[in-house]
Amino acid sequence: MTYNIGISTPISISALALTVLPDHEEFMSFDDSLLEQKQIFASQIDELKDLVNDFGIPDYPIIFCRIPYMRGCVYLEGDVSWPLMFIDSFSSNTVEILRETYIH
Repeated sequence: MTYNIGISTPISISALALTVLPDHEEFMSFDDSLLEQKQIFASQIDELKDLVNDFGIPDYPIIFCRIPYMRGCVYLEGDVSWPLMFIDSFSSNTVEILRETYIH
């Protein structure tokens, strides 16, 4: 599966099945239209949706990308127009690590 999340995003995807991720640096312009195009909500991600649906964890938008030396990072309002998470699903390469990355 390639990384091409946008308006035609399916109901759910598997983050661990992604085989190509853009670099985190591509998003550092904080262009709202690009961020909206590439984000997907946790409730749409197979490995995370039960955290939202069953355990009430907030349904934050996520952009999957390569982040050197990190599994993920969060930008809060002020940095971007809405809270947004960036997760490297290559570094967070198991369901347990992916879930831990999202929760933290």
